[in-house]
Order: sequence, then C-alpha cells, then structure tokens
Amino acid sequence: MPRLREAADAIRARLAEEPGGEERVEEFDEPEIAEAEEGRLVTRLHRTRERNRKLVRSKKAKFQKDNGGRLFCEACGFDFEREYGERGAGFIECHHTKPVHTLRAGQKTKLVDLALLCANCHRIKTYENQDYLPSEPGAAKQQSLFQQY
Repeated sequence: MPRLREAADAIRARLAEEPGGEERVEEFDEPEIAEAEEGRLVTRLHRTRERNRKLVRSKKAKFQKDNGGRLFCEACGFDFEREYGERGAGFIECHHTKPVHTLRAGQKTKLVDLALLCANCHRIKTYENQDYLPSEPGAAKQQSLFQQY
C-alpha cells in the first residue's frame, strides 16, 4: 500500500500549506478515533467504466445450470442461500478476471472472463490485482484459491 501512503502524505503536505492547515493536519493524525461525524451529503462527479448487466445475468444463469441450481463462491464455496435462506437467494458478486479499467472501448468480455465470488473473496481478489498480498499465516493457501481467477 505504498501508493496509498504517498497519496495521504501528499494530501497532508498540501493541507499544511494552507492558512490554518497545521491544525487541520493534526485532525487526521489521531491514533484512535472513537467517534466521527458522518452522513454529510456530498455531490461528486465520477467517470466509470461501463459494465454489461446482461452478461452478468448470463454468467449466473449458466453457473446455476451447471451446478444444480446453486450459486456459490468459486473461490471458497460460500453459498448465500444455504447460509441465509431465501434472503440470500441469487446473491453473489461477479468478478472480471480482466480488470475493467484495462479494457478498451468496444473490447468484448466473455463468460469465461467472469468469476462468481462472495464479497470477501471479491474484495481480496481486487486488492490482489493492485499488488496487495496478505502476509498472515495461511496466505499462500488462500492465494492459491485465486490463481485461476
């Protein structure tokens, strides 16, 4: 996460340059925050890469057809419906094995380019694609689950 640290350092340096900035920087240096204000309405403008929901639906339908009607994480096997009942039916995230930000306009994504993952595995896989590798015991075992995606 060196890039994140560099970005945070750059933000702190920029804040410190502004009048009263030193105090504002100290706000962010609290070692432990027990409470914080949240919920302020903010309007943001973002550019985002287009994804095709029909392709995701097709991936889920094919996976269910091939797996006795079940949807479960292809990495760890977690099944939301089995765990949460009807509330979890159909719930699974779709991971693009070719990161969407690397695709050129008009480039095709195929079903084989998608993997169905639970939220935890999807999050870990996303970090992995950003050169993040966990260092905890057992990380090598967990990492092997993702090598095919």
